[in-house]
Amino acid sequence: MVIDTRPAATPTLTAHQDGARRPPGRSDYFSLVNQLRGAAALLVVWDHMVGQWLSQQRLHWEPNDLVERFVMGPLNIIQHGGFLGVALFFLISGFVVTRAATRETPGKFAVRRLLRVYPPMIVAVLLAVGIAWLQHWSGHGSAAWESITPVVVLKAMTMLTYVSVPQVVIVGVAWTLLIELIFYGLVGVGGFVLRRSWPDWIVPAGILVVVGAIQLTATSFGAEYFLFSVSVAYVPLLVLGQLVYLVTQRGARIWLVGLLGVVTWLVFVRGIEPIYPNSLTPEGSYGSSISIALVLFLVAVLAEGRIRANRVLDLVAARSYSLYLVHGIVGLYVMNLVFVDGWTFPWALVAGLLASALGTELVYRGVEKPSIAVGRLLTRQRTRPAGGTAGDPGRPMTVGAVAS
Repeated sequence: MVIDTRPAATPTLTAHQDGARRPPGRSDYFSLVNQLRGAAALLVVWDHMVGQWLSQQRLHWEPNDLVERFVMGPLNIIQHGGFLGVALFFLISGFVVTRAATRETPGKFAVRRLLRVYPPMIVAVLLAVGIAWLQHWSGHGSAAWESITPVVVLKAMTMLTYVSVPQVVIVGVAWTLLIELIFYGLVGVGGFVLRRSWPDWIVPAGILVVVGAIQLTATSFGAEYFLFSVSVAYVPLLVLGQLVYLVTQRGARIWLVGLLGVVTWLVFVRGIEPIYPNSLTPEGSYGSSISIALVLFLVAVLAEGRIRANRVLDLVAARSYSLYLVHGIVGLYVMNLVFVDGWTFPWALVAGLLASALGTELVYRGVEKPSIAVGRLLTRQRTRPAGGTAGDPGRPMTVGAVAS
């Protein structure tokens, strides 16, 4: 399983600006959380371009063997660290998107999220279709090309692929983006609670009620609805990130958030159990990766200002969404191409990483940043003639995880 969701033009994450509700001493810039997003993207890249690729080719590479022996194995981290990266993305997204909902009107929230997610996704689909055509033209992968129709492409662009039967997946990591979009919708509906003096716990509690209701009716309305319920089953992971935001930035009571955290975990297990039961066993446990991700996330939030930022991770974090979408399309294609020509794995990996970096930069600068700028332009409020602005207080925030 690979991932979300889904971020803004600069690698900036800001905290709650309301001094009355923000716990004292909190910074308004979450550089460590932002960098954790970059680390999560690199984990997903490692999973796909090293761990999974070597397993599929039945090859060994000493650095990967050492990582598996001393890190992944002892800590019971599954999927070569890929799901750990996914869990981090979800936690960060739950935190940041909830914060955005406290500051933005429903219209602004919707426009910015949609323009953040869809333009890069549409380009990634077109890129994947182009590579599938190249494979067909060169005599490789003809079966994949034959399954691609205009309807399939349209469903991939809108992410309806994951609630359609049969499923023809074009961009493999996009399943997480649908989960992000579902969460955006639920938070957008509950945003009016966060912008008023009502108790904050109503929002995560309401989301869990909706998720639980969909779980209970998962097999009642046909195959497409069941597939929708599969995506909904992962929403509690974003709720965990939301709870961290409420307790650290909104001053929610710890005991209440702890209780909601327990309920969130129970709802998550209840949703995953009938779908992926092996993911709840020691051999394939989601729990280990989620636990490690939660610890890393809490450390990043609580240690803000105490640990120096890393410029490389900042750079990766800013491009994490584009990297997430592109590496499996361009990077793996180049790796497989040169490996067939006789390149050894290390050199094939270098070629794949360089191709991924180039593709990421082109999508980031040519699509992602402009679409974010358009979203901000469309939702920008005019400055009042006398005294202050009508816009949001404070500095701009990078809304994101995989894509948020």
